[in-house]
Amino acid sequence: MITLADYNQIIEKLNDRVSQFERMNYQTNRHTLNLANGDVINIKFFKNNLAHLLGVKLDYLKQANKFKDNMNSYECLKYFLDNSYLFSKLARENQLNFDSMFSKYIDEKLSAFIDNIKIRTDDLEYVIKYDSEKTYQIEEDADICDYYIVRKIDGSYHILGLTKSDTSDIYLPVTSRKYDSFFEYDKFIGRIAKKQEITYPYTMQIRNNEKDFKQNLYLKLEDKQILLDKIIKAANRYDSTVSVARDFSYVMNSSITNKTKQRDEISIIQLLSDSIKGKNVLDNITISNVCGEIELSDEMNQLINLYNNLIVSNSISEDAGDCYSEVVSERDNAIKELEELKKQLKESKDNMVSLEEEYRILQEENNSYESKMNILDEAFEKVKSMQK
Repeated sequence: MITLADYNQIIEKLNDRVSQFERMNYQTNRHTLNLANGDVINIKFFKNNLAHLLGVKLDYLKQANKFKDNMNSYECLKYFLDNSYLFSKLARENQLNFDSMFSKYIDEKLSAFIDNIKIRTDDLEYVIKYDSEKTYQIEEDADICDYYIVRKIDGSYHILGLTKSDTSDIYLPVTSRKYDSFFEYDKFIGRIAKKQEITYPYTMQIRNNEKDFKQNLYLKLEDKQILLDKIIKAANRYDSTVSVARDFSYVMNSSITNKTKQRDEISIIQLLSDSIKGKNVLDNITISNVCGEIELSDEMNQLINLYNNLIVSNSISEDAGDCYSEVVSERDNAIKELEELKKQLKESKDNMVSLEEEYRILQEENNSYESKMNILDEAFEKVKSMQK
């Protein structure tokens, strides 16, 4: 039962949480989580969701008829906090009830709020994708969400529930929970995770356009292994499905790509070894003929250039002025300049042809004018002779 003293402490904590939310401007942050099951969820914290996340029951408080009709959820919350004495007076007069003003989990919600709005991956347990058609078991007064982000912070379990907006691709946080007791946490997860998919975010982006801030976070392979172990244990405990195919597909493709690059580099090293034995320059034509069109790493290019420079310098003189790589670079630049000159020459020829065509047209027009002038001159002479 909430007493007047408890009520005042709750109001003080609510003011602190709201002030911190406003001060840090969390509502402008956008979190994008790429889940290992292939889903992408964009998360934003809006002011109008604060009352619910903090455990304030505005629907009950509205029964006192103290809020204006045009007030939104956040404005009602602020009015309640700014005029908390008024609502406590109504409770003391038995027009309202302190216990009915707040969620029965008010202490947990207040304790979890700051940590839950700071979404992180380093303390993550897993993400539950909830589909109500897969199970009928629902905890009393539970918020049924589309996703639940589960984290473990200092021995306590934090849960953030997300529901997709009706008007956009944004997922809205609608429930914030904290369990210090594993028994209570296990009871809640046991109900919402049964028959559901359990996964994890392998990348997360935090973006704030107002602050011109952007941060990309990637899970390391060893971190994925730790998370996968947690997910498998949770799936076995709660009769859930491990869903990580998208991320594993990416990892496998990356592994295949890396192995291909390794094979290519082994082939290049073999070519370089043969060139060293024969004291021959290893040029791009030889590499292409043997290995096809491949992209060399910067380190491999440096190694080949170093060897070619040594070969050319030793074969000419110890103080050779131009190294092989510099000569090749100059040759490549000369080829580019030649191509550019060819292009300019073609453009000039095209312009010349165009000018010649314009000259021909003007010449024809001039000849036409001269013919007309001759005819006019003859007519003028005839008129002149007739006048005599």
